[in-house]
Amino acid sequence: LQAPPPAAPKPPKRKRDDREEPTAVAPLSHDELRALWLPRRHVEVWLGKNPKILGNTLVRCVQRINTSRTFYVGFVLGVRRSKPYRYNKQIFDLALLLRTSTGERMVGIDCLSDQQPDDHELSRFKVPLEPAVVRQQIRALQRAMQESRNLFEEEDLRRKMEEEERLRAKQEAAAAQEQREADELERKEREREELRRRQAERTAANSESEQWWLQYQSKGDDKEREVAKWKARLKRFEKIASSSAAEGERTNAKRLAAQARDKVEALTSQD
Repeated sequence: LQAPPPAAPKPPKRKRDDREEPTAVAPLSHDELRALWLPRRHVEVWLGKNPKILGNTLVRCVQRINTSRTFYVGFVLGVRRSKPYRYNKQIFDLALLLRTSTGERMVGIDCLSDQQPDDHELSRFKVPLEPAVVRQQIRALQRAMQESRNLFEEEDLRRKMEEEERLRAKQEAAAAQEQREADELERKEREREELRRRQAERTAANSESEQWWLQYQSKGDDKEREVAKWKARLKRFEKIASSSAAEGERTNAKRLAAQARDKVEALTSQD
């Protein structure tokens, strides 16, 4: 009988260094926790398209205490139905069930932040997590983001259009306000110019009437002076009636001019 061929030699076993720690169970770094974090804009997309993706991720939430705002990190346990609330011109009836350092709580998308958590906030995050499970979830989240990148491209495009629309509306409002202020300044300047013109006309008319009146101070009898006075008044009122832009002032000037004209005619008809 022929002897069986010799078995292939087994590869030498690699000696494990006790000082090495397997990557799968190494403590989670802050950078790894941030890789598991989702900004509010991404949560909004997943909430409408595939809420299951949100499980086992991290979010940064805001809470108001008196008049100050504080931020904390929460671990998403799942998505639950909630009382309808408004955010970004939309109505949502889904909220996130979170596990935080102080227990479980429900938060709406309006309480989330688009800014990633800082080291101080991550240091205060005391929820126990399995490093191996977290690293698997990070890879799964990265694959989901890659496979659904078109959703985020559409969302980014929509947000960019909304930002451009808000900026355009703001610029138009600023331009309209500037135009209103310019129109108001121009209107006031026209009113001042009209007042100056009318005052100048009155001054000229008064000066002219005074000059006409003064020529009778040293000569002529009382009747001549009286006629000159009413003629000066008639001329002043006729000028105001023909040049004033105010309807009420024109009407009053015409009435006074008619009275002055009647007076002049009455005085001259006595000759």
